[in-house]
Amino acid sequence: MLNGLATAWLVGAIGFAGGDRTIVTLKGQRASVTIRSTANGVRYSAKDARGQAICSNLTLDQLHAQHPLLYRQVEPALCAEADARIDAPVAVAGE
Repeated sequence: MLNGLATAWLVGAIGFAGGDRTIVTLKGQRASVTIRSTANGVRYSAKDARGQAICSNLTLDQLHAQHPLLYRQVEPALCAEADARIDAPVAVAGE
């Protein structure tokens, strides 16, 4: 029998290996948009203020085309893809 910590770690590891991961949820007055990392790339889902689904599992292009107001909520928070070849300085605490 596993103790609670080991069980929680095992369940978490299984969930991580096979499931999607939430990157962030952006909450607005009228809607919340959840951005997730999936095996098929980044996907966007939204719910209204009452928790009713507006859209689910859309790509960024689909979100832009189908729900331009939600896209405008998300767009300021988007980051460009990082290029691993660029050597950027890294700040270390205490420096």
